[in-house]
Amino acid sequence: PIILAINKCDKAEADPEKVKKELLAYDVVCEDYGGDVQAVPVSALTGDNLMALAEATVALAEMLELKADPNGPVEGTVIESFTDKGRGLVTTAVIQRGTLRKGSVLVAGKCWAKPRAREVVDWRKYEQEQEKGQEDLKIIEEKRKEHKEAHQKAREKYGHLLWKKRSILRFLERKEQIPLKPKEKRERDSNVLSVIIKGDVDGSVEAILNIIDTYDASHECELELVHFGVGDISANDVNLAETFDGVIYGFNVNAGNVIQQSAAKKGVKIKLHKIIYRLVEDLQEELSSRLPCAVEEHPV
Repeated sequence: PIILAINKCDKAEADPEKVKKELLAYDVVCEDYGGDVQAVPVSALTGDNLMALAEATVALAEMLELKADPNGPVEGTVIESFTDKGRGLVTTAVIQRGTLRKGSVLVAGKCWAKPRAREVVDWRKYEQEQEKGQEDLKIIEEKRKEHKEAHQKAREKYGHLLWKKRSILRFLERKEQIPLKPKEKRERDSNVLSVIIKGDVDGSVEAILNIIDTYDASHECELELVHFGVGDISANDVNLAETFDGVIYGFNVNAGNVIQQSAAKKGVKIKLHKIIYRLVEDLQEELSSRLPCAVEEHPV
């Protein structure tokens, strides 16, 4: 078996294809020309494609089902050697038989050494990193899926708001055909507070919605959230508030002069705040102003 390593491919005049063609005269047929010889262009100077050469060696060994005896003295072939600033002399070798152990005496020509450390060649570490990367990616995707499902569940409790909005619109359409009695109109207007919430970011809006969700005095004054969103107050918000006779609450957002003038003409309140608890206090005051008067009897 042969693996062709074409060296000095870092040079500008390098021509790997020419080398492959010249080797045809020696019955060395590379895979590019229909043969079974792997050809790897490398550079001993820069270290380019040395990992690809190791991968090609392992691939051929697996295909030929080569086995080695892990027992006995270690024997192998040196691929390259260099000096690493932090580790000293480093040698890359293919172990052909035996097991390389720390402290073993290795002889190469007239040189000898005792390895202080060892690690699997880069191709195997690369494969392990790739496999671990795939596992980590799978775990990350599962976590994202869990977070997405949790987020969707958290948002589902606000899904009925759009349904409420449509129901109220249909209710108003019917009421246009069948006018309310004066008493019914007064009771509905005074016992329902419709609000529109606008915030600078999703997190701010959700925090306000969570607070609104804790409101439990609907039997005294119903709190209707007809719309919420991110961004400055818009003309659509004003029109929606006019339709429902509601109040617009904004957190860390702005309302332009044109919007404020339009709201003033239509009798729509716009309340802007920079602190959430101030907004909540304002909302509580608005709810309190719409509560029916309580009559208490004190015997004298």
